[in-house]
Amino acid sequence: MQPETTAMERVAAIQRHLMSRLAAADLDDEEWIVLGTPCVIVGAGNGRAFCAGGDIELCIVNISQPETRADGMDADVLDPRYELDYILTNMPLPYIVIMDGATMGAGAGLTAGAAFRIATEHTVFAMPEVQIGYCPDVGCSHFLTRADGEIGTYLALTSESLQGQSVYEHGFATHYILSENIPNGLRSHLSGGIRAALDSAFRYHTVEQIVEELTQYAKHSADQDVRRWAARTLKTLSTRSPTSLKVSLALLRRGKNMPLLDALQMELNMTTAYCNGSDPNIFVGSNAMLDGQLGQRLPWYPDTLEKVSDTYIQENFFPKYSPDKGTAP
Repeated sequence: MQPETTAMERVAAIQRHLMSRLAAADLDDEEWIVLGTPCVIVGAGNGRAFCAGGDIELCIVNISQPETRADGMDADVLDPRYELDYILTNMPLPYIVIMDGATMGAGAGLTAGAAFRIATEHTVFAMPEVQIGYCPDVGCSHFLTRADGEIGTYLALTSESLQGQSVYEHGFATHYILSENIPNGLRSHLSGGIRAALDSAFRYHTVEQIVEELTQYAKHSADQDVRRWAARTLKTLSTRSPTSLKVSLALLRRGKNMPLLDALQMELNMTTAYCNGSDPNIFVGSNAMLDGQLGQRLPWYPDTLEKVSDTYIQENFFPKYSPDKGTAP
């Protein structure tokens, strides 16, 4: 079985009907493995992406209008994304993903449970949600926190990407193969001193502490490459929504010691909070994305880290909205 994650008009965006169709397939059914024929689930995309995530444009359009907000936060829409990730991680069948292209956001979540994750020279792995004023989800609080050192925190807060062989080197792929060598169609700059600085700076539990240590590296590191990397990272963080940065870091730290099911439930609560209007910055970021204005500082509100309190994060994104846990798979 080879589920395709390609959309007609957007780069491999996950469409609702496809999520529901895959989640509805009973992959735990013993019939899959007792028919006498070996069966392997292979996930691959068509064209230039494995899966570039969900249809963010449609989601934003829905939740930005009161009359369609229910469509954007409907449990029938949100639940299948989390349910599918859980099923793919726990099903008894071997699961292989071929990340021959963009593997971002929800697409990255689809790969996390695979026993074999194959990267190629075309792979671009990223969790870009903070860039649009949202927060990484789809199991990232589980799989990013189990990556080596603090590379997961770095990717979540900066929305930076790993490309090609570096996806394998940092543990998000189990194998690296040239695309031309994949049967039937079936740059590592974060190393040495930079990787040591990354792990040190991103180990903290507050974004303010991360920024403080990056500032020290940018000013005082004896390694010129580290100084340049720290300065670029500070510039990147300065363009991100302060609220999204804090929600994302809190999500990662909470999820580090959670089993996958609890982590997915926490993320579903957080997503529901966003859909309920807890943070209007998602509209600012999404509009900038659609207008081609990402990469510059946007009019976030609040506009500084200091104005976003831990109490605000706790009350608005974690306990406030809790879909019935009985809906979990």
